[in-house]
Amino acid sequence: MSQANLEQHIQDIEIENSNLASLYVALSQLHSSLEVSEVLGVIVEIMLNFVGAETFAVLVSDEDETLRAIAAHGVAVGDVPPVANEGVFAAARVSGEPQISALSSQDRGRTVAAPPVVCIPLHAAGEVIGALALWTFLPQKQSFTAIDHEIIQLMSKSAGTALEAARLAMTAPPSPGDRGYYEAFASLLR
Repeated sequence: MSQANLEQHIQDIEIENSNLASLYVALSQLHSSLEVSEVLGVIVEIMLNFVGAETFAVLVSDEDETLRAIAAHGVAVGDVPPVANEGVFAAARVSGEPQISALSSQDRGRTVAAPPVVCIPLHAAGEVIGALALWTFLPQKQSFTAIDHEIIQLMSKSAGTALEAARLAMTAPPSPGDRGYYEAFASLLR
């Protein structure tokens, strides 16, 4: 192996290690809390800092399968219109896979009334419970990299579970160490 090939191989390994570290950090942050507001904050941070999204929203399905925003960045939550289960949202829900369009310079002016550039279904317990909709990206974001795709997949599989765990924790019986914890836990096993 030549010196140039060896240096390129080392550089490739360093990039892969950096990518793995980014994925680990994102996943560990996502599951570090059982508070809904903290989980939503981590989702926002991951999309902003790891993927470079600028305008995006976390949406959850209501009983009519209409997606409604519960958190957003770059736009007020109240300005994100409810979304019917159609178009890119329906494609993401039916396939269970993120729907990703190529980035273009026209995306800078995209509003939340337009279909998102990226729609990430949020999974929990084998069901799609919502979506992450990404409309615009930071100016330095010219295209999606392999690590962007990995993080988008990670968010699809893990963000919904983290949100659902936090939602359930809000209604859960006492926590470990609290009075009645053992009794509450044991009653679940009966």
